[in-house]
Amino acid sequence: MIDRVNGVVLEAVDAKYLLDALDVLLQGRRASPRLADFIDRLRRTAEKLSPAQENTHATVREIGGPHDSGHAGLYDLVDSSEAARILGCTPANVRDLARRGRLPRHRAGGRWLYPARSVAALAERRAATRG
Repeated sequence: MIDRVNGVVLEAVDAKYLLDALDVLLQGRRASPRLADFIDRLRRTAEKLSPAQENTHATVREIGGPHDSGHAGLYDLVDSSEAARILGCTPANVRDLARRGRLPRHRAGGRWLYPARSVAALAERRAATRG
């Protein structure tokens, strides 16, 4: 089950700025236990981030890593507009390609959806023939 997570996302630069601001505000004062705990957790998290990880959480793994099964890509679907953007044509042309059997499609809720892998494969074939 998916749980809702409430929180705030800060970039590493903003976290460091917030820590510096809190240090200035607390000069000559003692932080409450709750604030001291917050500052400590924020400082530990900010220190874990290297410049290469500033935009990524420390526990995120690389795409295509050893645990990436690739099964999710089998079920990715795009609508006519997105398929047209990928193929560099109009949505009407995408629907025509599907009618002629060049592109598989599925009807869902009154809309046509196309497997993303099939659309990408067709785009690659078209690019290869164009040179």
